[in-house]
Amino acid sequence: MSGSVNCALPVLFSLRSPTPMTLANAEVDAFNAALGELRAITDRDKAEAVLRGLTAQLRAYERRAQITSSLSAYDRRVTNIQLTKLAYNLAAARQLKVPRKAFAFSNRKYIKKDSAVETPSAPVIQYIDENVTCDIVDASFRLEPDKEGTDYTLRKCVNARIVLPTQLSTLYVDDCDGCMIFCSSVSGALHMERCRGLVVIASCHQLRIHHTASSTFVVAVGSSPIIEHSLDLQFAPLTRATIEAHTALLGKLDPEFNKHLLQSGLDPVLDETQCFTVRDFSWLKAGDNPHYKVRRDVASLEPENLFGNTVTALVEQ
Repeated sequence: MSGSVNCALPVLFSLRSPTPMTLANAEVDAFNAALGELRAITDRDKAEAVLRGLTAQLRAYERRAQITSSLSAYDRRVTNIQLTKLAYNLAAARQLKVPRKAFAFSNRKYIKKDSAVETPSAPVIQYIDENVTCDIVDASFRLEPDKEGTDYTLRKCVNARIVLPTQLSTLYVDDCDGCMIFCSSVSGALHMERCRGLVVIASCHQLRIHHTASSTFVVAVGSSPIIEHSLDLQFAPLTRATIEAHTALLGKLDPEFNKHLLQSGLDPVLDETQCFTVRDFSWLKAGDNPHYKVRRDVASLEPENLFGNTVTALVEQ
C-alpha cells in the first residue's frame, strides 16, 4: 500500500479558490488529505519530504492571507481559524509520524530546583520529538542553536524561563502558564493558544493569539497581530532603540540576535516609529477595545520595568 502513495505535493494543491485571497474548502480538504496519506508512508525520508512540502504550502497560505486587506472581517476571521487548524494538524502529524531521539540538556545548569522546597527528583521535561518540548515546570530551558529553520512547539509549560536563540520557521506555544519566553526570530508565524500570564519577547512575520489571557508581547512583527477570544493583553514594539539600550543582556540571550533579524527579513521593522495595530476577531464594534492595550514603547509597559526585569531574569536563569 505504501508504494502507491504519491509524494508529488504540487498536484494536491493545484485547486484555486474563486476568490484568490481566501482559503478555499478544496484547499483545506487537499491539505488534510495529504496529512492522511502520511499514515501509509513507512519510509522516513519520504514522510519528511511530504512534511516539508506541507510546511511550505502552509507558509504560502499564510503569506496569501497576510495581504487580504479587501476581505471582510468575517472572511478574515474564517481564514485565520482555518490556518490555525491546519498548523496544528501539521504539527500533530509531524509528532506522530517522525519521532526523534529523546531530548537531553547539553548543560545541566538550565534545570534549577527550588532550594526552599525539597523534592524527590529534578523537574522532568517531557518530549514528543526533538522539536516538541512539554511540561517545563519551575525550570529553565535553552534551545540548542542547531534547530534553525525548524518548526518548534512548546506545550504545557508552567513558570518556566525559556530561551530560543535561533531562527525558527514556525513557533507554536500551547497551554503554557506564567512563563517568560525569548525567541530571536520566527521566519513564519508565532502561534499562541490557551496561554496565561506570559511575557513574550520575539520577532516574527505573523503573530496569532487565541484563547490567551493576562499576557505581554514585546514583538517586532511583520504584520498586524491577530487575536481572538483573548483578554487582558498588552503589546509593545520591539525597536532598534530598545535593542541598543539592552545590547549587553540581549547579546547574552543570543550572541547572533542581529544576524537572525537580518536573515528573517525583520530588521527593517525595528525602525518603524508607529505602533502597530492589533486585529481582534472577537471585537468588531466601534470604539476602544477592552481586550488589549498597545503601548508606545517598553517603558510604558505595566508593571514598571517589565521588559528589563524579564530580560535580566532570562539571562540569570
